[in-house]
Amino acid sequence: MGSPDIFNAEWTFKNRSKFIDTLKTEEFDLVIIGGGVTGAGVAREASLRGLKTALLDKQDFAFGTSSRSSKLAHGGLRYLNSGEFGLVREACVERNWMRTTALPHLLRPEKFTMPYYKNGKMSKLKIWLALVLYDLMSEFGTKFKNKGKRKYFSLKRTLEEEPNLNPNNLVMSGQYYDNNVDDSRLTLEAIKESVALGGTTAVNYVKVNDYVLENEKISGVQVEDTLSGEKFRVKGKAFVNATGIWTDDLLRNYQRKLIRPTKGVHVMVPKDRVGNNNALVINHILDGRAYFVLKREKYTLIGTTDTDYNEDLDEPFCTKEDCDYLFTGVNHLYPNATLTYEDIISTYAGIRPLVRQEGVEEGKVSRKHTIIDTDDGLTTIAGGKLTTWRKMGEDVFFHLISNEKITKEIPEDKLKEGYSFKPFLIGLQREEWDKYVAEKMLDLSDYTLDMLYQQYGKGAMKIVEMIQDVPEKGISFIEDDYFLPAEIHYILQYELAPRLIDVMCRRTEIAIKIHHSKQRIIAEKVANIMATFYSWDDKTKSNEIEHYMDYIRKTIWF
Repeated sequence: MGSPDIFNAEWTFKNRSKFIDTLKTEEFDLVIIGGGVTGAGVAREASLRGLKTALLDKQDFAFGTSSRSSKLAHGGLRYLNSGEFGLVREACVERNWMRTTALPHLLRPEKFTMPYYKNGKMSKLKIWLALVLYDLMSEFGTKFKNKGKRKYFSLKRTLEEEPNLNPNNLVMSGQYYDNNVDDSRLTLEAIKESVALGGTTAVNYVKVNDYVLENEKISGVQVEDTLSGEKFRVKGKAFVNATGIWTDDLLRNYQRKLIRPTKGVHVMVPKDRVGNNNALVINHILDGRAYFVLKREKYTLIGTTDTDYNEDLDEPFCTKEDCDYLFTGVNHLYPNATLTYEDIISTYAGIRPLVRQEGVEEGKVSRKHTIIDTDDGLTTIAGGKLTTWRKMGEDVFFHLISNEKITKEIPEDKLKEGYSFKPFLIGLQREEWDKYVAEKMLDLSDYTLDMLYQQYGKGAMKIVEMIQDVPEKGISFIEDDYFLPAEIHYILQYELAPRLIDVMCRRTEIAIKIHHSKQRIIAEKVANIMATFYSWDDKTKSNEIEHYMDYIRKTIWF
């Protein structure tokens, strides 16, 4: 048997009907409901052990929180303040593993500056101690290391690092390393890995409507293919609810609501309008809540809010009040920015699937995950952080093993904790990429090459091959930007992306990095490629464009 191939060109929309047939006819060792990063993590654990697994999502993969986070792989420095040392240690190790070993191209190390202002919420001692602990938890007793060590800067040195920072009452700063990441791409690569390893059938737009019970235990799920309307049954031996903010919808007769949904909003603006050189973590002037000012290439991502949310879980959006709150904080931090609505490139909002803690404020609810079993045999995982997705998946796997829900015999060496600390098939080290680029002598800008590398890893090599075969695929959709037709061809050839909005929001970062006024231009060009690839008629193509543009309008309606 050969090694797994991440580029087998089978897991695509063109073959989706085959995957539906597999769901109808097979009985699975494990059925996972929810194709966000948590479900993807569980699927990867199962696939590494050879389990026959079904992964289902009622929308696209990463449709929910897994594409609407702060897009950070980080240890969670602020959780030290609430004494969650175990969570921080866990997240630091997972972050370092992803950066050094699993997906070195996808994690983008950044310096984070933490300024201290006189009479601010943080003291000099707290900043010093927090960064000491953060480094200690990141480095001690693990082979996976962080990008760099902490530093402390005087007032003068702080303003050299961040010359546009408000100097009034500024005393000093601390600096540490964390990482940017494309959250939806992380989720997708974990799913692709699970499929490539064999045994996982992952299908989006398959909604679980009900359970099939035998002797009061779940033996199957009644599902609907929301693209065709067809209804059928998926049979399995073990069932996991990894639906994040929709967790309570899948729980039957549980004694209480498990999830406390809170909304987090982000706003993207040009970096030169803010003037930050690095990422910053700062307490908001109005309420003292910590938020980020994040450097993402030529953009600045500002966020996030943290407010209880009781509206439609499928459609959270940024409001005028959300944006005003974030701009108030940044305009105080960077007085020369004077950000207005005219500076907005894009906005997005996500819902955190926090586990309920009675009497605790929104921003203080723990990010730890929990696993529960209900009488019908369903195993549910709730809570957690993007960064700890692998650990969450591993915990679910061993929970299933210890409760004898996995009956297939698994070799002893695969039952060791940490077995899944492995490189991804798609992972690519920077040195390998640089060598490849030097040999190819490509007529692409350094910026474009960097973006292709950090987004696609080894997939970037496939994209380059496409451009070499058809040079027109290397001409950007919009002048002065880097999104290329070759990317779309790569996605349609190697990834399951049925709809235009999937490609724009969750296979690329087009939705957040292209100015909202230019979205229709690029949407029409991408839709033309998809129409050819998928044999869409004019009506279908038009509907896909309008569906996507309706989403964009809702993100900037104010």
